[in-house]
Amino acid sequence: MEYKPLPGNLTLIHESGKYILVTTQHISENVNLGITNVFVSNNLPNIRTPLGAFLTHGRESEKYDYNCCIRSTDLRTFYLWTTRALEKGEIMSARTHNILL
Repeated sequence: MEYKPLPGNLTLIHESGKYILVTTQHISENVNLGITNVFVSNNLPNIRTPLGAFLTHGRESEKYDYNCCIRSTDLRTFYLWTTRALEKGEIMSARTHNILL
């Protein structure tokens, strides 16, 4: 099994000194793109995956249309979901309150 830090429909671009997560193809609404964060215990820090690390959020995302959110069913593993259909080249962005940092 080969480790892939990002799903095949997302990539990173370097813009204004930052890496930004963008789509490489059309993605439908309500698609689970993968794990963003994992909480192991209250004594350990949040483990963030590359998908969660490069997601545009907070003040940075205010200049973009929010197009994804983070969801969890057990409050330990968090997943990135699209909230609308996305076109190729769109920047992935979420509101800060949708993310547990």
